[in-house]
Amino acid sequence: MVHRLKIIIPINNDSLNEITAKELLPLESRDFELDIHNLTSGPNFIENRFSDYIAHPALIDAATAAEEEGYSGIFVDCFTDPAVDIMREMVDMPVVGAFLPAVLTASSLCQRYSIITVLPEVVPIYEQLSRESGIRGSVVSIRNIGTHVADLGDSENLVENLFTQCLAAVEEGAQGVVLGCTGMLGVTDFLRQRLLDNGFSIPVINPTKCGVAMLMALVRQGLTHSRITYPRHSP
Repeated sequence: MVHRLKIIIPINNDSLNEITAKELLPLESRDFELDIHNLTSGPNFIENRFSDYIAHPALIDAATAAEEEGYSGIFVDCFTDPAVDIMREMVDMPVVGAFLPAVLTASSLCQRYSIITVLPEVVPIYEQLSRESGIRGSVVSIRNIGTHVADLGDSENLVENLFTQCLAAVEEGAQGVVLGCTGMLGVTDFLRQRLLDNGFSIPVINPTKCGVAMLMALVRQGLTHSRITYPRHSP
């Protein structure tokens, strides 16, 4: 049986679709089909609470459409986890975002880690998510590279900026690093090697791969969210 997974990049354009598909190539499997979609309305990119919020209506519509279309699971491809909890009330299939899979993976590989994201504006969002998910005590710091999502395509500059922040995080006591934006694509292996070449053998967590890998694991096990935690909403 082939399970179809709906990968929703919650922005109103397809600028990240091709590189996201390339990022997910290592996860290809004969029993899964990964379909990448965008929103028909909503933000250009999610870089603050307001842009996260205006993605919600289209995400909710996309969730109900996915159920009607026979998908087996949904991955919301954004580190702020926009509307994930709401979508879980709308559908029976598993719905995951990028934040929890990434930090839970980090927690399984080291005791303390840092999150490195794009802009100062999103740092408070991740501080809140860290508290709500119970992992704040494991987070050494939430650092940023001062770069808009639209400018992350310069891979060489991105690796350099991330490397600088990684060094600062390690100095603060981090034993691993979580990339705090799903737009940070195509750089994880380069960054991990750059750190290794400089004497730091630490995990660098890719939130896109973690999210999809966790979704695949849930589907394979026949698991989905609790209806006690997320009561089914009937419009």
